[in-house]
Amino acid sequence: MTTNQPRSGYTLPVFACAAAMAALEYLQTRNQSIEQVSIDLINPAETVNILIEQIAILTDNSALAITRSDPGDNLDLTRNTPIWAMVEWWDSSEPPPPPPCQGGAKEQSSPPYQGGAQEQSSPPYQGGAKEQSSPPYQGGAKEQSSPPYQEGAQELTPPTPPCQGGAKEQSFPHYQGGAKEQLPPPYQGGARGGELSDTIFIKGGEGIGYDQKTGQTAIYRYAKTLLLANIEKILPPNKSILITFILPQGKRLATRTSNAAFGIVEGLSLLGTTGISQPLTVPEQLEQYKIQLQEKAKKFDSLVFCIGENGLELAAKMGISPHQMIKTANWLGPMLVCASLAEVKSILLFGYHGKLIKLAGGIFHTHHHIADGRLEILTAHCANLGLPTFDLQKVFNCSTAEDALQYLRELDAIKGENWVIRVYGEITKTIDQRSQNYIYTHCEKNIKVGSVMFDRQRKIIIKSENADIILG
Repeated sequence: MTTNQPRSGYTLPVFACAAAMAALEYLQTRNQSIEQVSIDLINPAETVNILIEQIAILTDNSALAITRSDPGDNLDLTRNTPIWAMVEWWDSSEPPPPPPCQGGAKEQSSPPYQGGAQEQSSPPYQGGAKEQSSPPYQGGAKEQSSPPYQEGAQELTPPTPPCQGGAKEQSFPHYQGGAKEQLPPPYQGGARGGELSDTIFIKGGEGIGYDQKTGQTAIYRYAKTLLLANIEKILPPNKSILITFILPQGKRLATRTSNAAFGIVEGLSLLGTTGISQPLTVPEQLEQYKIQLQEKAKKFDSLVFCIGENGLELAAKMGISPHQMIKTANWLGPMLVCASLAEVKSILLFGYHGKLIKLAGGIFHTHHHIADGRLEILTAHCANLGLPTFDLQKVFNCSTAEDALQYLRELDAIKGENWVIRVYGEITKTIDQRSQNYIYTHCEKNIKVGSVMFDRQRKIIIKSENADIILG
């Protein structure tokens, strides 16, 4: 009897790029028979065909195309959600528009297109105090943004290929000791939009989230790289365009994600490091992760476990080679055991503190449906270090681990103390010890485990002593 393998799909940036390409092609050719477009995924290096659901001319200078998300055999909440891309010819000599509202709520405009057979169940805006008189694009200006964190405005240099035989590599040769990138990113912009090149500009419309602290649109590096590589191929010489992305259901769907924990509000992110959406939520995917781990363990003595895309991106920005990274999703326990059986000597756990903190409580499957305990674990470590009862109660009654971290930071600022480093230092020490014990219990092997925790702004909170040793 054969077992069907889980079907992979594509990430949101791929569908956004496909919609933009279709709209641009239609704007140029008025070819109504565009049913699909070919996309170079860049990562991985392959070309795929993406179906186009609807396409229309809006004005002589603008067109709209719609694709629909297909993440494969995932329990991905974006399944079947429509992705709109409006492409406009743009005179780059025109002055920039007024900056977007910075007073809290994101400036919102009426949708670019209300006709046709588009899905209407979740309209692009929900009414209220939104500005509705002006169109989403005010005449040609670059609305510019940078990625949500600007710790170093450079991108990672391409990693050295892994060794091909012989002794395993044991260190992290690209690690730079901080969260700096090392090459210029695709653009350097301002708020809620971006310049991909001298002729290609992007804007996050309704349903595309933005960073609440900085106001920057949640369209990330892979999405920009994908757009630039594919759009440049079909953009006529001496022409400039503005691409506005819209997720009509984005704001509603975002309430079911952890985006707010990372400060991304009012919509979804165009996030990812690859064009392929792997079926993370089916058991067969764990087996695929184990196979990837076993292959990488043949070349490296040290591996980095990242629970999700945020960890992968931040680890890369720190200079850690992607060849040493393994995406584990929530299966940290089985993956730790698999690494020990593959003769890995050390493991670096790299993740959001609201996830990794569970390991300090002995929870090695980190999905919230399995177990939580984050605030209980954090409060216990605070109590063990002598945090006063009043403050313990405040920490315990916080809504999220991120809020509790912020409370400790405020205590440090007001009282000149060092609770964040002390508490999270103890937590990472506990994570390391419990992870090592977990491995020994299951396979009687001694492996050094270190941990790195970051906050919702994707800034490093703490590295354990073991992490410093592993990173060298």
